[in-house]
Amino acid sequence: MPWSTISLPPGLTSTSASHCTTSSCVFRCRPLQWLTASSGPSSSPEANEASCAKSCEENLDCLTSFPGYHGCFEACNDHSHHEATAAASGIALAAGNRTLRGQLAGCRLLTPNVSNGIESSGASCTAPTLGAPQVMDDEIQNHVRSLRNPEASDREKKEAANSLANLAVKDQNRAAIAAAAGIPPLVALVTRGSDSAKEEAARALGILATNDQNRAAIAAAGGIPPLVALVTSGSDSAKKNAALALGNLARNDQNGAAIAAAVGIPPLVAMVTSGSDSAKEYAAGALGSLAWNGQNKAAIAAAGDIPPLVALVTSGSDSAKEDAAYALKNLATNDQNRAAIAAAGGIPPLVALVTSGSDSAKEFAARALGNLARNDQNRAAIAAAGGIPPLVTLITSGSDSAKEYAAGALGSLARNDQNGAAIAAAGGIPPLVALVTSGRDSAKEDAAKALKNLATNDQNRAAIAAAGGIPPLVALVTSGSDSAKEEAARALGILAVNDHNRAAIAAAGGLPPLVALVTSGSDAAHGLGNLATNDQNKAAIMAAGGVQALQEIAKDGKMLVHRQVAQEALKHFPRESDSAEGGTKLGSDPATKPSTIVSAEKLRGEMRTLEAGNEELKAKAAEQLGTWAAVSDENRVAISRGGGPEALVALLVTGSDDAKWHAARALRNLANNCEAKDVILKAGGIATLEPVVRHGKGKVKEAADEALRLLSQKQEAKSIQATGQGKIAEAGDTIPTGEGTRVAVFSARFDGGPIEQKIRKVFQILCDRKYDILMVAADAGESFGDLTTEYLGRLHKEHGTMIAVCTKHYGEMTASAYSSHKELKFALDYEKFVKVLPLRVDDTYPPEPPGGPGHVYDKGYLARGYILSVFKPSVVFLECRENSEIEIAAQIANVLQKHKVAKDGSS
Repeated sequence: MPWSTISLPPGLTSTSASHCTTSSCVFRCRPLQWLTASSGPSSSPEANEASCAKSCEENLDCLTSFPGYHGCFEACNDHSHHEATAAASGIALAAGNRTLRGQLAGCRLLTPNVSNGIESSGASCTAPTLGAPQVMDDEIQNHVRSLRNPEASDREKKEAANSLANLAVKDQNRAAIAAAAGIPPLVALVTRGSDSAKEEAARALGILATNDQNRAAIAAAGGIPPLVALVTSGSDSAKKNAALALGNLARNDQNGAAIAAAVGIPPLVAMVTSGSDSAKEYAAGALGSLAWNGQNKAAIAAAGDIPPLVALVTSGSDSAKEDAAYALKNLATNDQNRAAIAAAGGIPPLVALVTSGSDSAKEFAARALGNLARNDQNRAAIAAAGGIPPLVTLITSGSDSAKEYAAGALGSLARNDQNGAAIAAAGGIPPLVALVTSGRDSAKEDAAKALKNLATNDQNRAAIAAAGGIPPLVALVTSGSDSAKEEAARALGILAVNDHNRAAIAAAGGLPPLVALVTSGSDAAHGLGNLATNDQNKAAIMAAGGVQALQEIAKDGKMLVHRQVAQEALKHFPRESDSAEGGTKLGSDPATKPSTIVSAEKLRGEMRTLEAGNEELKAKAAEQLGTWAAVSDENRVAISRGGGPEALVALLVTGSDDAKWHAARALRNLANNCEAKDVILKAGGIATLEPVVRHGKGKVKEAADEALRLLSQKQEAKSIQATGQGKIAEAGDTIPTGEGTRVAVFSARFDGGPIEQKIRKVFQILCDRKYDILMVAADAGESFGDLTTEYLGRLHKEHGTMIAVCTKHYGEMTASAYSSHKELKFALDYEKFVKVLPLRVDDTYPPEPPGGPGHVYDKGYLARGYILSVFKPSVVFLECRENSEIEIAAQIANVLQKHKVAKDGSS
């Protein structure tokens, strides 16, 4: 190579003198015959990388070398020589005390003449300045070549890996190293290098893995298994570097699964448990990233990592506490892990971290507490540990992220009535209002959700209005993100229970955007219903087109829960409304009732999608069939006759995981009808579902298992066929109208099984007879909790009846915040206001919810205590075990008729 291209470090000046210097090292050009003691220039071989490297290795002052034309370029630690020549020749020194990372361009010896090993002035050593990007790329290429060179020593490879790790700190260099094919040789060095070389290579890969593309490239190059091996048996430094690399790689979900498959979780757990202080920190961070993957959450807990992480949050270094809180935050999105973290004593140290940790630690701890607070027991425990005041402080003076996470945590805590009062007492309402007003978009949504939950308390509703909360909620309904609009609308709907607030919402311009939101298909209809109890608001809503919007949702709403809520809201408007045809009866027009029968045209459209749509559309079509099948037997028969079971069974084999889940759920709903069940069986439903149950995972497996259990059950003699529905309707006409009866709410364990389906038919019969009866829809989704809270609030306010569907395990304490146990406790707490009507649907009565030392949530049989307190011997139950739907509906109606609202509003 007649010319070497060697890059120039920042701060190094160009000069024509024989030495090109920085303030700490000297660059010099030396002819090869001096290095090899050759007889003269004419016999000198051409310099090459190997000969120059060998010479440099033999010279203790030599830092690195590169070949030139008949000479080697060396960077030497040669301070005394540098000072002498600099003083003699006036060489310009570079600015600053820099570490040499660059190279000289165009080192060429014109007249080799050596004296005492130092070039004479006859040699020319020039250093023209080059563009920075090319300079850096050239340096990277040289380091990669060193890694790939089979003749390079382990020391050279280690130094190359070290240099690449330092260069990779900059974003552009990470991409350049990957483009120069630097990742495979680094993986090879982690696999086969010396201990110290492995350490440097792991460090380089860890820094490179902060880039999305590099994460995939490192995995593709086989980097995960050797990094797992290194974290298992390397030196302490190597383990830390490997843990850092695995943590960064795990931010890619596929990599997280691959690390677990390579048995990478146990050695990281071992590091957190018994490693050095710094090793614990690195391992906690890696496990936190791995915990983004749903299956890894369970695997990390199963490997015993929750107690050592809690210990690290409690007594680790500041940075270790931060990483441990990050890991617990991600682990706490799993129901079982929430209970395990609390059982390991994790709540108090997280509260302490919110109080006095670093900014990042406060953010992670607040997010962890928010995730933990999705569990009823944890909500009480966080409050008992003093968690509410520091979260309120954080929402007032924390970073933007901290404010958002604190708002989310307070929102979850506020689902507990005592916590709601405590948050208000700690001054939490004004900063939440401020966050809705001027926070970033995601923070506004979390703050609106928190205010919604706080507004279930009468005093809090007044306090939110007094703090100026209504105008910013109206603004959020008008111009927030879709999900933020929904939360703000729900908050306004609950605030509108208060007369003063109804007027204030209208005055703030809230009615038009709420109507617009209902028109777009939102479930904000209940807010309009509450607002319409004010006559002026009622007129304004009607003028803004609110009644028409509600009628459309009641008829064609996408989800059953939306249709039910719209129907409830329409009850607040006049039964007669002027129209072009001269009047429409809102209470009796079919348009105001939920559309229970799917049209043939809509069904054909979804079937076409199942046959020819892409994966996403097929999943949506299966979801729609499942929703229709949950509503009525007519729909189940229509779907089964329209080819739905066959298409859904096929989707279980060929669809995406999401499509398989929706297909299994749809088959489960269809299987509640005998005719549809026969079609599913003929389509090979059982044979198709069985392998999904055996080998599937998560929600797909659960839905398939439910469908399989229903299909495997013997047909019940009393199953109602689609052809018999007319008889039910006819029999229902014998039940007296429910107008004037008090509100009633069904309380049950929802599992999609035969009893639930039977009770839903009872519910529909009573609705058709105009009873003010409520039951959360099967497809309520994220609205389930909000509707449950709203329905219980009406029971209390209107002195209604809770209809308890007493299956054997009714009232069991679970992780859910909205379970039959919560409803049972509500009935006990407010027994002066709420009547309980038990339905005996099981041989075991009163119910016997599971509990005891082996139970995750109820070790002291608390649920059974509630059962005995509510279902006293004096409480008469309705015998429903052998009764038909119409018979059960008639029994319930007979009881509700005894509890009508008098004209003066009294009982």
